[in-house]
Amino acid sequence: MKVCITCNETKELAEFHKNKANKDGLKGQCKECAKEYGAKRYAKPEVKQAIAERNARPERKKAKAEYNAKRNARPEIKEATAKRNAKWRAIPAVKEALSEYNSEYYINNQEVILKQKAEYYARPEIKQRQIDKYNNDPMYKTQHKISAVLLHAKRDVGNIRNKQSNVAGLEYTKGQLDDRLSSYMGHLCERCRSISIGNNNSEIDHIIPKSLAEDLEEVIELNHWTNIRIICRECNQDKGSSLDSDNATLPKFAEFYIQRELRVEN
Repeated sequence: MKVCITCNETKELAEFHKNKANKDGLKGQCKECAKEYGAKRYAKPEVKQAIAERNARPERKKAKAEYNAKRNARPEIKEATAKRNAKWRAIPAVKEALSEYNSEYYINNQEVILKQKAEYYARPEIKQRQIDKYNNDPMYKTQHKISAVLLHAKRDVGNIRNKQSNVAGLEYTKGQLDDRLSSYMGHLCERCRSISIGNNNSEIDHIIPKSLAEDLEEVIELNHWTNIRIICRECNQDKGSSLDSDNATLPKFAEFYIQRELRVEN
């Protein structure tokens, strides 16, 4: 036990910050008193001004950037930061606020975002990395082919019913896919029920996210026409690669998971 020199209360040793200069290795002030003192001190205008001037110095900025870079590169710091961010983003209010912000930002900055993407994928090292992945990863290659087919199908929806060639090895034809996509056009988005679906305000969505695929068989399964729908752009941005927890999606996901478990057992 130890007595705080400020509030004169006897407290546990854990209630004091460390200080190697003192004999007992602890500060004389308890944590609570130190916090109150710091809050009062840093609230003074002259202290705020002094701190701002100090932090504005080039050598101070450089030292801080170097320290943060070294600290954030440590595996335990990366892991702790990822866990903290995931916990924060899981809070319903934060999740909703981030979703609204991201959707609004995407709508208001589409040209900038597309330009940045174009510049990124135009870099030689990125192009080569994609080529290498395409040639060496069967899952990525199949997913890439299917994505291209789906994008063209959405663009030409209503005009490909007579083409019956198989789509990237899937067990359905372009005619079936066209029927599926056409059924959403001109109707309200089935996710938000507020926006009418058209070519210019909609995107293709996988009901069970294709990112859940663990092998080539699942890539093909999750790109079957029964797992594809068209929803409004805002909903697709909000959903991302997550799974909707509605009555129509959950049974479908449960069946997918059961089939995966059966394949693993066999």
